[in-house]
Amino acid sequence: MKYYHSKKKRTKLFETPTARLILRLLSVLGLFSISRWLIYPFNMEFFHHLTQWQALHLYFLGWRFDLMVIAFANIPLILYYCLPFKFIYNKVLQKIVEIYFVTINSVLILANMIDVVYFRFLGRRMTYGFLSNIKESSSEIIPVLEQVFVDYWFMIVLAVLLVLMLVVVSIRTRLKKESTIFNGPWYFQQWMTLLAFAILTPIACRGGVQKHPISLASALQYADSQNTPIVLN
Repeated sequence: MKYYHSKKKRTKLFETPTARLILRLLSVLGLFSISRWLIYPFNMEFFHHLTQWQALHLYFLGWRFDLMVIAFANIPLILYYCLPFKFIYNKVLQKIVEIYFVTINSVLILANMIDVVYFRFLGRRMTYGFLSNIKESSSEIIPVLEQVFVDYWFMIVLAVLLVLMLVVVSIRTRLKKESTIFNGPWYFQQWMTLLAFAILTPIACRGGVQKHPISLASALQYADSQNTPIVLN
């Protein structure tokens, strides 16, 4: 009986909004980082001078930039899960938040996947200028992009798999009202979570506690210009 009781308590711990939020953010970080890392194995001819350990080191350094993007994109999600109110268990609201979560993070992952192929042609990460060029000369660029997607169909398969994993995470981390007790500890935990993320989210959005927010140029602190594509997203 004691073993069953303690097991039940541990299960409930992972069903709290705080735990669900952390699981979602960690999952997005993992999937987003994987999509960024693919630029190395699919473009190794550009990074042949790096050893695998050096490339892996740059990959982990890139987490700082990943966290910044994820924090910015998921501010509505973070705020929703931190609210100390019962209505966060409303099924309609949860569905709206779930759609936002999957949509915005899928766009980020897909952008990285497109970047992997784009890098093979120009040797640099995609920027806003690339999107502007597509808009201005769509009649010339779109046929080229269509051929690229035909030649690199496997990237589409990988992208779909990553997005499906994101959907699974979203489904498995839904809030369950029937297993929740709205007592003092629940409200206290929510208020503490709100306070903690109110401090941590701006720090993540700035890329740290340094005087100025990190930028593309900040990547040069970790690697030379030839290797920064592994760090950046």
